[in-house]
Amino acid sequence: MEKVRRLSINRKYFVAYGVILGVLLQIKPALGRYAEFILLVLLLFPVISTVYTICTFVFLRFSEHFSTDHPVKGDEIVYTLSLANESIIPLPTTTFTFFTEGPAGKALFEDMTLNLRMKQKMKKSLTFSCAFRGIYKMGMRFYSLHDLSLLYVLRIPAYFRTFYVYPRIIEILSFPVFQEEDAYSDESAAVGRTKDVAYFRELRPYRRNEPLKHLYWKKFAAYGKPLIKEYETTGEPNIAIYFDTRRESGEKTDLEREDATVEILIALVCYFLKRHLPVVVKSPGEHRFDFSGDNFEHFQRFYEQTVHIQFREGISPAQLYHSESIDMQMVIFITHRIDAEIFSLLQKGGSRSILTVLNQVNVPAETLSRRRKYFEELRHRGCRLVTVDSSETIQHDLSRCSVKNTGG
Repeated sequence: MEKVRRLSINRKYFVAYGVILGVLLQIKPALGRYAEFILLVLLLFPVISTVYTICTFVFLRFSEHFSTDHPVKGDEIVYTLSLANESIIPLPTTTFTFFTEGPAGKALFEDMTLNLRMKQKMKKSLTFSCAFRGIYKMGMRFYSLHDLSLLYVLRIPAYFRTFYVYPRIIEILSFPVFQEEDAYSDESAAVGRTKDVAYFRELRPYRRNEPLKHLYWKKFAAYGKPLIKEYETTGEPNIAIYFDTRRESGEKTDLEREDATVEILIALVCYFLKRHLPVVVKSPGEHRFDFSGDNFEHFQRFYEQTVHIQFREGISPAQLYHSESIDMQMVIFITHRIDAEIFSLLQKGGSRSILTVLNQVNVPAETLSRRRKYFEELRHRGCRLVTVDSSETIQHDLSRCSVKNTGG
């Protein structure tokens, strides 16, 4: 952030002030005592003005209040500035400068200039919009004290706030590639991990629609409360999500599309972790993203990391996938590009299940129409392709997808 220049000299007024003093010194013999009096006033006036400015700094009180401490993408933050003049004299002109800096850049607000009367109090409110996820700095940048002589302006830096604006959590109730009835069953090991009944871990409350295989019948008969035996699991995570964070040099930044990629990622990770399906998440790039978890207790740690995801120049997530040596039976790519490497993997398939979620947010309608026929051909050949066409339809598009036909 640009450093605040604390003291600004008004050169024009300084030159005029010097010229007036010089002229008075030249005509002093002709004016006599009148010239001496005027010179004394001119010399004392900046001193008196400076003392007055210091009084403003001492007696001006202000406080800042934000309507929320934990904003989420799409929220508006109401900023309120409370001012009070605690002196018995009016304060000279004071200017307050506000700003906000976020993923979309800087936005300056109209300065507020006022003269507080003695013992006057007032409030000023501004609304900041958090349209995208990311790190925001907002509030008052500095306030300026104008001396009466107009020779200088003194700027006092203020303490703005930094907010971490998190993406939306979009929960999906179904993801047809993973059937709901298999999510809690031992058969789900094909895409998760296998329960080992030799290692009992804990009892937990029964969840609706779970199979009764591990219901603790003795406790149920004794207390009337259904409990499930939870066992330790064996095997490594078998669901891997690779997501695309590329932004080409010179490419127009589309923050809405980038946020949609992150929100699709969050929706899928939330879905898997709620069903105790182990998942690893990776992305290539300068700031590589790595996460692994196997239950919903790990979701908060993952969610807090997403605010720091950055889109920069980089390689295809398919290249990162090829470089990995871990064995994954289900691989999901999330991308906003028609990437040749990803679509080649999608069509080859092989021993692993390959699924691609294509983020088409803000793609022109004509382009979507041209792509639709190609996507239908891929689906009819058995390719697992899900398309998301709007940030407002993420939940709908993910929940309605099917293995063979997701409907473009």
